[in-house]
Amino acid sequence: MRTGRCLCGAVAYELTDEPQMLALCHCRDCQYITGGEPVAVAIAPAGAFNLTKGALAAYWAPAASGNRVDRNFCAICGTHLVNRLNAGSPFVAVPVATLDEPPPLQPQLEVWTASARPWAHHPEGVATFARNPT
Repeated sequence: MRTGRCLCGAVAYELTDEPQMLALCHCRDCQYITGGEPVAVAIAPAGAFNLTKGALAAYWAPAASGNRVDRNFCAICGTHLVNRLNAGSPFVAVPVATLDEPPPLQPQLEVWTASARPWAHHPEGVATFARNPT
């Protein structure tokens, strides 16, 4: 089990299953959220994410892929804590930086590299996709 929290500590969560992969996203939405790019997310089964303290605020937005993304964050400090792609998605994406102890994973894929800034670093040997993998 892994635990995580927001910057101010008002919201905490646990992942009851280990993340299955680490992904880097360069989409414009993630650039807005991070103020840079890319965002590194741990992909885990949706049922593994449990809130243990506080409440999440949500922002639903259409994604460039045509899906709908549920972005959840702390309403006090604004820390982005979890994404869900469409209602009922079997997976969640948790920003790695919010985990108390990140998993010992290396990035396995990069998505939305078509939106990457010219100065973005692309780790060697990582599968890349101009948009979402199909």
